[in-house]
Amino acid sequence: MKNEQTNILSHFALYALAGHTKAINSVAWSSDGQLLASGSADHTVRIWNGQSGAHLSTLQGHTNPVHSVAWSPDGQLFVSQSDTTMRLWRADSWETVQVVEGVTTPHTWDSLYFFLHVPRLATLDKGDTAVHIWHVDVTAFLSTRPLGCARFAGEPS
Repeated sequence: MKNEQTNILSHFALYALAGHTKAINSVAWSSDGQLLASGSADHTVRIWNGQSGAHLSTLQGHTNPVHSVAWSPDGQLFVSQSDTTMRLWRADSWETVQVVEGVTTPHTWDSLYFFLHVPRLATLDKGDTAVHIWHVDVTAFLSTRPLGCARFAGEPS
């Protein structure tokens, strides 16, 4: 009896999302599948329409390669990580609401994860020896102006 494999992937890609000028390090779908984010060594995050592949926005502000990207489960906020800096973005305007310095591991890929059912974010620490769990105050986040004062619970005022 011959062992036959089932080909799960189609024989061609649906889209090739091009636009970054350097290597792409991370991609993440929004929970509803409508948006796709890509983080790159060109220091940017690009937002794409997850259904058509159209480029929607380029998020700038990182000063180093973007290693990790993640969406909150409700799709209201987006986080990107570059070396030891995290940037929190509003998904309705693509504005940075908060920059958190010195809390993540440099040069670590795919190190941001949201918990599906509560507003919590997991990150690796600076020494790769612990996982930090952050409570994200979504109400404060959404009511804060860009680069405002939204804070993670437990972060100094």
